[in-house]
Amino acid sequence: MVSGILLLATIITINGADVPNYKITSLEEPPYLMPTEGKQYQGIIIDILDEMSKYSNFTYDIVTPDDGNYGSEHTPGQWNGMIGDLVHKDVDIAAAPLTITSKRATVVDFSHPFINAGLSILYKPPDPWANAEPLTVLFTPFTPGVWVMVAVVFIGISLFFYGIGRYSPYEDCSFVGKSSTYEGLTLFNSFLYTFSSLTWQSYTAAPRSISGRMMAGFWWMFTIMFIATYVANLTAFFLTQEPNTRNIPFMTFSELSQQKRASFGVIKGGSTYWYLQNSKKFLEKRLFAGMNMSDSNYVATNNEALVKVRTSNYAFIGEASLLDYLASQPPCDLMVLDNLQVDRGYGFACKKNKTGLCNKLDEAILHLQEQEKIYEIKQKWMGSGCLKGAMKETTLSHGLPIFDSFGQDSTVAYEKAVTLRRFSGALLIALIGFILSIIALLGEVVYARRYGVPTPPRRMNVMNEEDREQIQNSFHD
Repeated sequence: MVSGILLLATIITINGADVPNYKITSLEEPPYLMPTEGKQYQGIIIDILDEMSKYSNFTYDIVTPDDGNYGSEHTPGQWNGMIGDLVHKDVDIAAAPLTITSKRATVVDFSHPFINAGLSILYKPPDPWANAEPLTVLFTPFTPGVWVMVAVVFIGISLFFYGIGRYSPYEDCSFVGKSSTYEGLTLFNSFLYTFSSLTWQSYTAAPRSISGRMMAGFWWMFTIMFIATYVANLTAFFLTQEPNTRNIPFMTFSELSQQKRASFGVIKGGSTYWYLQNSKKFLEKRLFAGMNMSDSNYVATNNEALVKVRTSNYAFIGEASLLDYLASQPPCDLMVLDNLQVDRGYGFACKKNKTGLCNKLDEAILHLQEQEKIYEIKQKWMGSGCLKGAMKETTLSHGLPIFDSFGQDSTVAYEKAVTLRRFSGALLIALIGFILSIIALLGEVVYARRYGVPTPPRRMNVMNEEDREQIQNSFHD
């Protein structure tokens, strides 16, 4: 009677046709399979199974393996994970991002691949503040020798203006108080006038003599050339400098295998691990040797890999489609580098003695691929998060994704705006000026309390007879 109930539970009759019900094992792996409140599960696998069930006329129930693994042979003849459920339990199909391997194919049957599984690198871009850009980046347009020359010229011209004001018969340094707009070329005024000209400002204490104005004219020409050269060189520096991501220790798998600054690894015992271990290619062998230098380079799950990538200088190697999805999720702080094409793909696994089951799935997969249903489902779930509404195709430039918006301006994942660190040189100057101003203010307060507040001399109101007559005649007129 029990066997009869089980048989009735697995066979459903709809409109006179026998519709089989399959028990399918899968893993909760975003975006392939994710739990939801309104529905038992959602994701790429569910959408594909729904389309396949419509085409091949079957129903299904989802179960998950107790150990949460994909499936590996931990002891001879004993498999864990989804492969173990197919081998040792009453499960018909394993539907997940399950890599087709020859070792797994000895105990289960595989369908045609429904998604190709290349390899990529998941890495956290460096903080712009942590790059190699110096605090003195605003001074880079000129060499140190040029800056020393400008400082010497500035001091020399300022002293020369003071000399003109002191010794020229047409300048009067003691003219202070005789005019509301002119105080004379004192030492302080000479330096202030020279500096204000150098920064394209203006100061009223301009020279009065021919020699002083001639010197001022040549100084203005020097100032124009200095500012124009500085602005042009600084602009060229900002526009031609490589983006911050150039400071990462690698951009390709080849560079990753040769550098020592960042550690890298894969899921221990996963399909990527076995592929790199068994590969005869030089690059793959070098990658595996680099990972094997320490057991800490391996992780147990994708979630552990995400934490490790975000909290340490670590690069995770995994299937490209999965890493694209992980990088697209908030807080959008990860990047995907390179794409290593390998002859692997994700397929459905069937119980070994289930005659014709994988052939049935093959026919449904080929139909969905011809109708581009699988492509649409993949884009539905992969183009979410940070990539939602941005693009359907992705290209890498300098290791970062550039999204083709098809008809709109292309959006690159980095910008060349002036960063806080890049502008820190000017901020440092402002900070120094602020500190010196505070010190000067304290000195003024102490001086005023000890010696009193200095008062400017009274304006002399001297007027000759001729001037008086002219003013009186103007009133009479």
